[in-house]
Amino acid sequence: MLADEGRQLLVDAQGLVRTAAVGPLHTDGDIGDVLRYFEVLKLNDEEAVTLVGSADPEGLRALGVPEVLLTLGSQGSWVITPELAEHVPAVETRGPVDPTGAGDTYSVTYLVHRAEGAEPVEAARVAAETVSSILAMP
Repeated sequence: MLADEGRQLLVDAQGLVRTAAVGPLHTDGDIGDVLRYFEVLKLNDEEAVTLVGSADPEGLRALGVPEVLLTLGSQGSWVITPELAEHVPAVETRGPVDPTGAGDTYSVTYLVHRAEGAEPVEAARVAAETVSSILAMP
């Protein structure tokens, strides 16, 4: 199993809450008990509403995942652990942006820095800076 032997597993909630149907995007919060296997859950506000009814950091803490990352685009992100719920501001970008890959970039950067020993909020700050650097269109 992926979560065995000390591996950390970050899962993006979009795969959990999107229904497997052709056509318009639909979400469903019926995901069973799968969250118990995750170390880190990254989700956006729509996915948070699907899972717990709101994008409130305290409600997301109730999911029981050790680290929850709530990304809110230009409004920044939240890092939620059993001990804290801290807002991390977005890093401003000027001009037009292309958000393609922003969530994946955030997740990968966060995980790399956590694996290197960074605390959750510091890893989220570096992730926000990295996303900002890739958003700016040439």
